[in-house]
Amino acid sequence: MCRGSNFACKLRNVKATTFCDPAFGYKSLDFTKSQIQPGDYIGNELTLAHLWIHEWGPLFDNFRDEFAVDMLGVPTSEHANGWHRAVNLARWDPARARRAPDLYALFATAVYFDNYGWGNGVAETE
Repeated sequence: MCRGSNFACKLRNVKATTFCDPAFGYKSLDFTKSQIQPGDYIGNELTLAHLWIHEWGPLFDNFRDEFAVDMLGVPTSEHANGWHRAVNLARWDPARARRAPDLYALFATAVYFDNYGWGNGVAETE
């Protein structure tokens, strides 16, 4: 099931996800929280928790890796992963953004790292 640098494999017919070896190279939340500095972008240091939320998203109804749009709303061939792509998708196609698991993972990350404001995707002291 796991091949190359895959982080996870999904078995949709039985609604299961298995995590592959590369996934366990991600940092823990506790380590990462102590390393965040003002000016860091959200998602710079991806955590295992972020990965789990992202990969488990498709197990829930209508969640899938959505394709991104650029800042003018033009579709791209990349998935809507990361802050800038998440914001563009939410701005131009909110219905699809509500089904994109990385947006939930980014939200959960921002909530956990509550010692900073993340309104612009960058750690800011409040």
